[in-house]
Amino acid sequence: MIARLEVLEADSHLARQTVTEVKRTVEELSQVNNSKQETVKHYVERAVEVKTQETRDEEAERDKRKTNVIVHGLYLNQQQPIVT
Repeated sequence: MIARLEVLEADSHLARQTVTEVKRTVEELSQVNNSKQETVKHYVERAVEVKTQETRDEEAERDKRKTNVIVHGLYLNQQQPIVT
């Protein structure tokens, strides 16, 4: 009977160790996963920022073109005509 109790205690101890190791492994994997999620989040945020800036630049260029005027036949100085 005592031998059986010792075996059960040993099995119980081994089970606790296994559970502890599994918990530690899950925590480590969770940290790695969180790190990967943060990295992906960072890249997505950066991509959105870049695309937003490109869109702003394109809009500014369109607005600039709206106010441009093309004039033909003017002289840059007295001797040389502007060629367009």
